[in-house]
Amino acid sequence: MNEERMKILSMLSEGKITAEEADRLLDAVGVPAVGKGDHGVGSDGLPRYLYVNVNSFNENGEEKKENVNIKVPMALIKAGVNIASLMPEDVQGEINKAMNEKGVKFNLSDIKKENLDEFLVALRELEVNVDGENERVRIYCQ
Repeated sequence: MNEERMKILSMLSEGKITAEEADRLLDAVGVPAVGKGDHGVGSDGLPRYLYVNVNSFNENGEEKKENVNIKVPMALIKAGVNIASLMPEDVQGEINKAMNEKGVKFNLSDIKKENLDEFLVALRELEVNVDGENERVRIYCQ
């Protein structure tokens, strides 16, 4: 990833610029935004889906029938943020406590509707590729 792109994404993650400003800056420095023009990206340039694909293989490398393909609409994430904002503080506290007990440092009240688009912009860059001996996992957004 080039230096200008990293600076712009860093400023975005630090809240120094908005998602729209980051998009304009990326265009200005000649770095195309990921997914523009892709069928899975909305007209606003934000990803529309989170994909999780898990493929299993036999010992001889042939793909098994036990595969997982999950396509989660980003609208579901937006709806979840809206629901979370309606929860009483004591309920949010119980959720945070349960997450912490499972080793996940999480604060539900930190998720704000106004920050969601910046979060979705960051997800455009998400790519997880895990290649195991008998499995392949891919997680990405489009």
